[in-house]
Amino acid sequence: MNRQTLGVVIVGIALGQLPAKAAVVGTAFTYQGQLKVSSVPANVPHDLRFTLTNDAGVTVPGTVPICKDNVPCTNGLFTVELDFGAQYSGDARELKIEVRPAGGVGDCAVGGYTTLTPRQKLTLTPYAGRSLAPWVTSGADISYSAGDVGIGTPTPGERLHVVDTAANADMMLESTNGGTADRTRIWMKTAERLWSLENDGSLDLLKIRDQTAAADRLAIDPDGNVGIGTSSPTHKLEISSNSTNITGLQLTNTTAPSGGEYLLQANGSAVTGRVGNFEIWRTDNSTNMLTIQPDGDIGIGTTSPAQRLDVRGQVQVQDSIRLDAADEPMIVRQWEAATSGALSGFGRWGLYMQPSTLFLGVPGSDYGGTSSIRLGGWLANSTRQDWLTVVEGGNVGIGTTDPGGRRLKVVGSGGGLGGTTLLAENTNTTNGIAINANNNSTDATLVLGNGNAAGDLIRGFDNAGNLNFRVLANGRTITKVLEVTGADLAEKFPVSEKVEAGMVVEIDAANPGQLRLSQGAYNRRVAGVVSGANGLSAGTILGNLPGHEDAPPIALSGRVWVHCDSSNGPIQPGDLLTTSDTPGHAMKVTDFAKAQGAIIGKSMTGLQSGSMGLVLVLVTLQ
Repeated sequence: MNRQTLGVVIVGIALGQLPAKAAVVGTAFTYQGQLKVSSVPANVPHDLRFTLTNDAGVTVPGTVPICKDNVPCTNGLFTVELDFGAQYSGDARELKIEVRPAGGVGDCAVGGYTTLTPRQKLTLTPYAGRSLAPWVTSGADISYSAGDVGIGTPTPGERLHVVDTAANADMMLESTNGGTADRTRIWMKTAERLWSLENDGSLDLLKIRDQTAAADRLAIDPDGNVGIGTSSPTHKLEISSNSTNITGLQLTNTTAPSGGEYLLQANGSAVTGRVGNFEIWRTDNSTNMLTIQPDGDIGIGTTSPAQRLDVRGQVQVQDSIRLDAADEPMIVRQWEAATSGALSGFGRWGLYMQPSTLFLGVPGSDYGGTSSIRLGGWLANSTRQDWLTVVEGGNVGIGTTDPGGRRLKVVGSGGGLGGTTLLAENTNTTNGIAINANNNSTDATLVLGNGNAAGDLIRGFDNAGNLNFRVLANGRTITKVLEVTGADLAEKFPVSEKVEAGMVVEIDAANPGQLRLSQGAYNRRVAGVVSGANGLSAGTILGNLPGHEDAPPIALSGRVWVHCDSSNGPIQPGDLLTTSDTPGHAMKVTDFAKAQGAIIGKSMTGLQSGSMGLVLVLVTLQ
């Protein structure tokens, strides 16, 4: 083929009206032309390549050439469908067309092409042309009537009228630019002022902005905080103004017969004598209802309070008054000046409030005598009776006006259980404790004394009033049952060498009255086992004689862990144990005749042969 020419005819999609929603027209269009080879209409397939350009022949950005492979030609006529996307914004558009003889199917995109000239201009099709001109009613989808646009209604009543039969009628403005400073706005303009409703991406706010004054009037942030006069609200409602007069919030109830108008205001620098005040006014009769000064003083009925609470008028309290002040009296009587002078906290008596404290104060000892606070009553014969006395320093007397240097002294004269001087009762039925005494010194926590030697120190009763135990003044204890929580009966003995818990000890013949580690097997001087090994403490300890306070307790009976040597054979539960050749260790008895008088006790646990370790033993010296 020496030369190719192309005569083209563009056939647009001619539609009389918009299709229904289910068949929306896309951006594709049909292209029809006639191909001649050396002025002879072609009757064999050819490969065609189409490129969308502007009127300068530059490829439209965002498009790529469209290749049509093996396009049939009949008497030169061919038809193809092309779709370059939404590229028809009103700018000039042309088609660059390239052609070559058809090759193998699928190789349209490679190989040489002949570019036909001139490029073919794309003109408006009837369908595309409709979008650039006012339209006629199109059912309930979109309509146009005398400048009014309807979406979802064929009879728009405003310039833009949107109707949706769904439960939620929504309209969206969206910026798809993707930048953080994007915004969507609705502008509203009159001859006097231009306003806008904005979704401001740069501040992440919904705003109402006075475009004429270039000022934000209202802003809502993502947390729901609302700002009036500020675009950075930090509370659910924040009102800000740089006015030197007042910034206020007016509340009006038009249905109220009277007193339905109130103003909450913050005063600026121009409000003489009330700068910085927060005030509530009844505006229908110009009455000040409440004032809070910058220093915290509150006035009711006055704009210049002189105290923390300054009320001009009567005060009625139905239930109670709560007062909280630091070293300031609620009720006070000022004493006349004394020779020592009035000191802080002295020279007056009164009822004071301190943080978490109700303080009853009296003059100090610098006014002469010992100060005290007393609670009491008057008898029928006008005799005063003192019930409770607190003297200077904090000592308390109940039943006496002289605590005698004690923090608490209670004096009574009753008899029997019903007349005890002091009763501590805890009504908790599960884990209540009536008395808890704690002493941080090395002296005694509880000291009991009886002025009458014939009286008991302690008596214990059950809940039926039955006497269960007594502790006599001479230390003798009488009880029905004595339960000891330890494991053995031990006695303190001095030792002549170092011993450890669980070691077997014998009588030290060289030191009368002392013990030492046992020596040799079947030793008849065996005296017992040092108590306390393996965490098992003694139950009862005897012999705490003078000089024996630090002596080790020696188990004489009961359960105790004992160091054992099983080199003469394994120890089984139930074996009799005696001393071994290992100092301070026991072993099992194998020669029963020789063991008489040298038996420590009976094993309760075992120990494998040829080892050393602790064995639980029931001590029964014999």
